[in-house]
Amino acid sequence: MTSLQSTTPCFQSGFSKFGLFLLWIVLVIGLMFTWKILPVYLDHYFVKSTVEDLVPRGRTANFTQVAVLDEIVGGLRVESVSQLNLNSITLRREIASPVLDIDYERRGPFVANSDVSVSLDERVD
Repeated sequence: MTSLQSTTPCFQSGFSKFGLFLLWIVLVIGLMFTWKILPVYLDHYFVKSTVEDLVPRGRTANFTQVAVLDEIVGGLRVESVSQLNLNSITLRREIASPVLDIDYERRGPFVANSDVSVSLDERVD
């Protein structure tokens, strides 16, 4: 006598070919998205760390906007960040200390005619 449990399809478990195909598609789209977005956030991390290095040392207290941008360009050259519009970094003087604002948007192609757009806004005191 055979067991009913082993011959009935409702008790079988595992991936079907269609389920495996869908999992593969989701993984590929996730990897493509990561591949396109991760460099943007790494560049932003390098920009933010370069700007943060200027503020605590008090180097921005007497600098002009042009001098601050020259210092930032030097730091970003070391980190190989090239796709940054320097006009997106502004120096403001507040009562207590200078403030650097980083506000920019990066766009890039994703697949076919769809784009990825990342808007980054940071304030460094």
